[in-house]
Amino acid sequence: MFAGFCLVAAVSSSAFIKTISDQILKDVEQAKKAATEAEQKASETQSVIRPIIEKEIEPEPPGRESAARAATIAAVNDSEINVLKELTAGAVFRTRTGVARKLGIERQHVVNIMNDLKSRALVDSKELLDEGQKKTRWYITNKGREVVKAPEAAAG
Repeated sequence: MFAGFCLVAAVSSSAFIKTISDQILKDVEQAKKAATEAEQKASETQSVIRPIIEKEIEPEPPGRESAARAATIAAVNDSEINVLKELTAGAVFRTRTGVARKLGIERQHVVNIMNDLKSRALVDSKELLDEGQKKTRWYITNKGREVVKAPEAAAG
């Protein structure tokens, strides 16, 4: 009789341990998934707030310009300056259509200008959720702000 109880206890304890270990493994997998999702959301949030933070960072004081910065400023034409200035006004994230409308020029012209400015790191874009859909929004970078604040740009 005692051997029978021992056999039942051995069989049931094995099933109990297997059930607990399966539950622990399941919990670990869920925790890993949640951690990965949290990391992804944090990364997305950081990339979205970066332009807002950049807007509030004080640029390098005048007189400490590098030759490359001076060349970048000199290479920006009046249309590009107007687009950059418009990106400093109002909302941080803008549409190219909104910028074109505000400046009173064709959208395609703004598209071409902003693509060129992006290639020179004066503006950048982010995919943001708007009414449940991802839409591209544009913002001016610190480098672009420096160009706008430069005396040569102000005169143009």
